Amino acid sequence: MPLLAGSGNIYPYAKADPVASRESQRTALSRGRGLDERVLAFSHELFAHTDEHRGLNQRMMGGRSGAVIQQILYKMLVDLIRDDVKAEAPRGEAGSVPTEALAQLIAGSLFGLLKWWVDEKRRMSVEEVDTVFRRFAISALKATLRER
Repeated sequence: MPLLAGSGNIYPYAKADPVASRESQRTALSRGRGLDERVLAFSHELFAHTDEHRGLNQRMMGGRSGAVIQQILYKMLVDLIRDDVKAEAPRGEAGSVPTEALAQLIAGSLFGLLKWWVDEKRRMSVEEVDTVFRRFAISALKATLRER
């Protein structure tokens, strides 16, 4: 199943049910020992699923409907990442970086990396691209949380 086929769900393990996707994300957030394991836990599955359907995703993202599909994907990423950011942010504290700004920054980074990786000629493995994303995204999240 491609990234946005069916229900529009980006999780391969909950293809038909967006509510199950949120629950899977919450489970990952509660299971992880440290911040590095808890947040953005969906990223590896997203990259693996995208890799599995790379050709179809390239055609969907590049066709006439590509802009609409990209908009939908970006919104879903922002929603998922916002949940993670809110789960990690200290309660009741106003930070110098608004939660929404951080969610948009990380989602934009993930979206750009995902699009580049799908189109890349020399392919990085799922593990490599996920490591790159997590290294930068979690660093940004940690830096922001330290400011709060």
